[in-house]
Amino acid sequence: MMKLVYICSPLKGDMQENIKKATAYCAYAAEQGVIPLAPHTIFTQYLDDTVPLQRQKGLMMGMELLKHCSELWVCGDVVSEGMKREISYAQKHDIATLYYSETFFHNQTVSHKEDYGLRMKQKIIGIQEQFGSIFVAKAEDGKITSVILPEEAHSSMSREEIKEVERYIASAGSRKPEAGPVEENTMEMEQ
Repeated sequence: MMKLVYICSPLKGDMQENIKKATAYCAYAAEQGVIPLAPHTIFTQYLDDTVPLQRQKGLMMGMELLKHCSELWVCGDVVSEGMKREISYAQKHDIATLYYSETFFHNQTVSHKEDYGLRMKQKIIGIQEQFGSIFVAKAEDGKITSVILPEEAHSSMSREEIKEVERYIASAGSRKPEAGPVEENTMEMEQ
């Protein structure tokens, strides 16, 4: 059975940015095999944190959820008053409390992007080895305007995979040359 983990991070301040961060914290937690709960990403859909009664209701509902969690993950470098109450509750009720800094999450994001780039390059190399060249058309400013995969690749890949490869090639090929080798008419990836 998967354990429930309460994601404890600030809401007040730049609410949109804080909700975006909380969503990223949840994505990381889910990758670790737990069920993350970040009440402020849910409750803000129907409660207004700037209205005192609605804020109190959200805090109360969050504490109720925390009672059912195995762990509390304190995420980021800022600890708000609401977070302090959640941390205090977890400590008083022997709920394991783990701390993750903003630097930790930044490093996880960079690593994830590097892994994605490597996977995409390997996929492109596989397409080239199995089906031949991938053709690209470039505008005068060097940006890739279209990507054409070999016809045979279309029959062995899903539409989503094809679109993902095309987007990656267009993005990587439009960057400065040191970001990824691109020739004028074909895409050649280093092995």
